[in-house]
This record gives sequence, structure tokens and C-alpha cells, in this order.
Amino acid sequence: INVMYQTSLAQFIEVFEKSMVEAEQNKIPAKRIANVIEELSWKTFLYICRGLFERHKEVFSILLAMKVQLNSGEMTMDHFNCYVKGGAALDISSVRKKPNGNWINDTNWLNAIQLSQTIPLFKDLPESIVRGESQWKQWCDLEAPETQRVPDFEDRLDKMHRMLVIRALRSDRTMIVSKEYIADVMGQRYVESQPVNFESTHGESTERTPFVCILSMGSDPTDAILQLAKKKKKEVLSVSMGQGQEVVARKFIDQGVSTGCWALLQNCHLGIKFLNELEQRLANKDLEEIDPEFRVWITSEPQPQFPIGLLQMSIKITNEAPVGMKAGMKRSYAWVTQDMLDIVPRNEWRTLLWVLCHCHSVVQERRKFGAIGWTVPYEFNQSDLNACVMFLQNHLLEMDSKKSKEVTWSTIRYMISEIQYGGRITDDWDRRQMNTFTEKFFAQYVLDNDYEFLKGYSIPHGTEINVYRNHIENKIPAVDVPEVVGLNQNADLTYRLQQSADLFDTIMETQPRGGGGGGKSREEIVTELCVDLLSKVPADFNKEEVRGALAKMGVMKPINISFRQEMDVLAVSVKKVRTTLK
Repeated sequence: INVMYQTSLAQFIEVFEKSMVEAEQNKIPAKRIANVIEELSWKTFLYICRGLFERHKEVFSILLAMKVQLNSGEMTMDHFNCYVKGGAALDISSVRKKPNGNWINDTNWLNAIQLSQTIPLFKDLPESIVRGESQWKQWCDLEAPETQRVPDFEDRLDKMHRMLVIRALRSDRTMIVSKEYIADVMGQRYVESQPVNFESTHGESTERTPFVCILSMGSDPTDAILQLAKKKKKEVLSVSMGQGQEVVARKFIDQGVSTGCWALLQNCHLGIKFLNELEQRLANKDLEEIDPEFRVWITSEPQPQFPIGLLQMSIKITNEAPVGMKAGMKRSYAWVTQDMLDIVPRNEWRTLLWVLCHCHSVVQERRKFGAIGWTVPYEFNQSDLNACVMFLQNHLLEMDSKKSKEVTWSTIRYMISEIQYGGRITDDWDRRQMNTFTEKFFAQYVLDNDYEFLKGYSIPHGTEINVYRNHIENKIPAVDVPEVVGLNQNADLTYRLQQSADLFDTIMETQPRGGGGGGKSREEIVTELCVDLLSKVPADFNKEEVRGALAKMGVMKPINISFRQEMDVLAVSVKKVRTTLK
């Protein structure tokens, strides 16, 4: 999945021991064991997810929930395969004919057939679809079918089987209904975004535990590291790796080892050789004494040559923007503090801070829609929000000192859209889009008490930080409508179809490649598949029959000449496929 996702048994043992200590005590052994398992599952989940990219965190959650049910016997491999593969192994010409009309495509019909053949509960699903075509069509055409009753089956479905039906007939809603399944099996906290807390992460480390921050577009942990160092009153020696920088890095490590200051090695994918040296130095406890306050922070893009030993002893961190408006606002208000709310005495400050965070989340959320969202995938990140907050704070403080009554909206809009975020924008249409957002979000009407960006996206009012954090948890919808970022349902459909396809591909890549205890080996599965495909390969064309048919239709007609050429190409392809399968 990614070369940087390396963990070790030693890391798991460390998490296990911590879970044993922190799990709720109970004199009854069975309850104590249940408490330890629950605590261990949660801490392991947090530990692993902290080092995963956003697109893989949801995959990990789904796999974790499914593994729990597979081990308990509530789910079988048939359920798992129907979720991941659907009806991909079936041939549309060899199964029951689908209903008339184009409301259900071949892929979804094959998914339904596969469910009926492998899951007893759904044995009459194709018959139900044919018999009640109108109600099934109406259900499939719904914008959010997962919120409505499933025709004929609703009373028999639990969360798992409901997920399988929606995956089969509306695969674009798979991720949404999968989150409901995860919440049912593991708990609601497993589907909620968990912002990275650098301070608590630092508390888990020792002087021989490096931090590896995995870089991606728009993620730069430098500001967070420097803020933590300032809070801890530690000096940070920073160097950007590259040709000839190993000497500087070695000097900073030596200084940190002896004095306890921190070393920040940036862009280490450009200095892999030095990382091998650093690994040996940190792993060998007999080599030298290290000041207990010393920490080394490493930032690197995914790199196949990155030392595995260093990854397996390190705490890995990704700092990507979370997916979803709720997750984005949650991350922003994990960064916002009570002191920040109190720093400006004007009433507009707290409202405009919320609006600015909302705008920042919208700007980042549009990136997931690809070229439909932004023509160019700009690296908007936390530093853009920091700069805008700093400007807004200074601007309102200056207004307060001058006793100005109204906010100068034109100044705020220009600074945010043209200077701060606009400094990254290179496309004229993207600049126009950014200007449109600031015109909508930064105007006098947003200060009204009952103003809403969109239904469900209101602005809280209060002086305490918990008012805003509770509003994020309880009021912002868990599933966003595309209109909140200025797009329509077609854009959302395209994104969710791609998201589901990536989900299934990633899960397939995580599956074991070799033979196991009682199941079929990879080679046996491939052989069976080849035999099945070989039986479906058509026979070679009969040249005499073709020649006679062409003679009747007119050999020299342009369409028949083209037909003959295409047939020759197809004959070569069929022969190649047959030879390869054999």
C-alpha cells in the first residue's frame, strides 16, 4: 500500500503494555479482559492511523471491523468477498437476464446475482428486483438510498447485510454506509476524525524514538513542530537535506545528543544514506549516552529506500488535511485555543474566525473532486489559515483602536482571496472561484445571529471554546452535501464512485498473496480462474465460412474490407489470449 507503513512487534508490545495499565480495572476476570481488549483496540487504532494518509484511514477502519466479525464468526469470507469483489467473476451472458430498461447496469445486476448465490439471506434478491421493479428502481434512484428502507428486505437486515445490498446496487454510497457499519461494530469514535496531537505524541517518545513525518501535497508539519518546541522551551536545529547537507545534519545530531536540543531533518528522501547512519546510532544503546530531552524529527516523502529499521522504531505521523467539513472544522478548532478567542475584544472576531475556518475547510475539501474542484491541485495548508487568522486578528485590533464601527469587508476579502490563498493560485478561473468564496463568506450578513451557510451549517455564538467544539461535534452533518463547497450531485457521484473503486482496490492489495492453512493458495485460485476464462474464449474463425460470407456481401465494399481487417486483428488477439491462459 505504501512503503512507509512499517510497524514492528516491539511497537505493538509497547502499546499493549500501555493498554494493560490504562484499561479500566475490574475484579471479574471476563470484564477485565473485555476492558483490556477494548482499550488495546482503540490505542492500536490511534497508533496506526496516526501514520496513515487520510485515504487509507477509512480502509483500515473497515478492515479492522471486518476482521473482528470474521474472528467472531458473525461474518464469513463469502460476505467479505461480496463486499470487495461484488460480481466481478460472473459473466452477464451466463446469468439470469436483468430487468428491462437501463435503470440497473450490468455491474450492479451481477453484484445482485453474486449476493443471491453466496449469501442465503439474499437468495431471492434477483427475483425480488424483477417482481418489484418499480419500487427497486425508485429506491436506486434516490439521492441517499442508505437513509431509506430497502424494498422487501428491510426487516431482515442488520448493518452488515444492509451494507452489502447498498454496495451491490449503489456502490457510490459504499463508503457512507460502511461508516455506519464500523460505528455499529467498533463504536462511533472509530469513524470520527482524530486530529494529530503533537504534544501527546511527544509524550509517547524517548530519546531513541525518532519521529517520521510523512509528507504529501499540502502537508507541512514544520509549524506544529516549532510551536511544540516553543511550548517545551526547546531549541530546534533545522536542516533541509540534500547534497552536502549530511555534515550539517551530523553536527546537529551530535549537538542534540549532548545538550538535549531537538534536530529537525527536512526532506530526508534526498538524504537516505544519512538515515542509515542515524538508524545505527539510535538503535545501538551501548554506543553512546543520549540526553533524555533529545528528539529527532524527520520529514520525508514516501521513499522505497527509506531504512525499514528506522521506520519500525519510529513514531510515524501524517499531517494531511482531513476529509469532510466536520473533520476539517474539528481540526481547525483543535488548533484554536481559548486565548485566541479572547485576544480580540470585538464581537465580530469569534464569528469571523469561524467563517474563516469554514472557508479554509471548503477550499481544502474541493481538492478531493480533482479538476472539477480546482483546475490546479494547490497545496493549501495550515500555514495559509495561520496567516489569515493573524491578519484578521491584527486588522480587528487596529479597528478597535480606531473605534471603527463596521468591518472593512473589501480589505478582508482582498487580503484573503488575492494575497494569502491567492498567492498560490495560478489559474484565472481558480482565482475567480476564490474571489467568489470570499464574497459569499465575508459580508455583513454573516454577523446575523440566524445566518446559515447552508442548511445544517450554521454559526455558533459564545465566548467559550467548548461552545464551538460542541457545535462541531453535534451540529455539523457527518455526511456533506456537495452544495456546501459549491458543487452539484454529479460531481459528488463521480467522486464517490472513484472513492469506492479505490477502496476495493486497496483492500484487495492488503490480502495475503500466498497459501494459508485451510484455504486455496494464490496459484490454485489463479489456475481455476484461467480454466474458467479459457472455457469462455471463442473458437477461431472458420476461414472458409468467412470467405463465403464476404463473397455474398461483396468483398470489395469498403465496409466489408474494414470488417475483414478488424476480424484479422481480433483473431490474433483471441489466439494470444488462449495461448497465455494455457
